[in-house]
Amino acid sequence: MTVASVTAVRLQQDAAERRPQIEAALALGASPRQCKADVMRRSVRLAVVPVIDSAKTMPIVFLPGAMTGMILAGADPLQAARLRAVVLFMLLTAVSLRATLVSLLAPGQLFTALQQLQLRSWG
Repeated sequence: MTVASVTAVRLQQDAAERRPQIEAALALGASPRQCKADVMRRSVRLAVVPVIDSAKTMPIVFLPGAMTGMILAGADPLQAARLRAVVLFMLLTAVSLRATLVSLLAPGQLFTALQQLQLRSWG
């Protein structure tokens, strides 16, 4: 949930910061989709960075408990290491998908039906 809220807040803040650029692009005939593409990319990137940073230490700190438990239960150590890698990749995939979905759905709230920029507070 943290990634979803960070993505939505960053979308709103970046749109507010880039308001003159977005309005100029809209005035020149750009579609809202074209105007929000850069803002969407940046918000997803900034929302996922903390999760990626924590994933750098996760295999060392958190997941060895599961790996150790599997080894003590008699599983092959290589299989236990694979399980740890799979869990880590599943977590990163879920976070990336959530940030991407929020960035695709939330910008619809940035524009009116007349394709005008409309900034609201989502927080």
